[in-house]
Amino acid sequence: MRALLAPVYRFLEHANGYAVAQVLARPTTDRFRELIRRWVMLGRNDRLLDVGCGTGNYRSSFQCEYFGVDINPDYIKKASSHLEGRFMTMDCTRLAFEDATFDHVVSLATLHHLDDSQVAEMAREALRVCKPSGRVHLIDAVLPLSPNFALKTIVFRLDRGSHPRKLEHLCELVSKVAPIADRDVISGPMHDVTYIGLAGRY
Repeated sequence: MRALLAPVYRFLEHANGYAVAQVLARPTTDRFRELIRRWVMLGRNDRLLDVGCGTGNYRSSFQCEYFGVDINPDYIKKASSHLEGRFMTMDCTRLAFEDATFDHVVSLATLHHLDDSQVAEMAREALRVCKPSGRVHLIDAVLPLSPNFALKTIVFRLDRGSHPRKLEHLCELVSKVAPIADRDVISGPMHDVTYIGLAGRY
């Protein structure tokens, strides 16, 4: 089935295709924004890094000095063309920033695009560039918390990101890098979504 969807996945690699996907995924992206409101407490002078920022879909949620990075140059070109902030093409497992540069590091809907080793490396890099007094915020969809929701499982397994995970698996991966300070989950009609908060380097 994923092979049949290959043309769709290629379309989503372009900024305009990504924009269409964000509209269709509104029930899930609204829940991501709710987790941002609950957990990402910003000061006006804070510096925030959005890892895997896409076309800057969540930029308006962060009223601070904003940096966005994504591995897709077309997404970065689109974000840079109409949003305030600094946008750079960059691999999330090799962040080109000095240690302790940011007050907050956020990852939204990126983890399911990474394999297990990449998730761990991204978390390490996020902690490295985060100030000791700061916070790393990981927000993503997870496989349904209840086994009764087969349709949500099918939808997520057909996602362009080929690494959907159960919440327990994701927490296990992250906790090998740093202790989890906070967790939250919101159920939704398309996806269940989670927040995992890591304190700055300890």
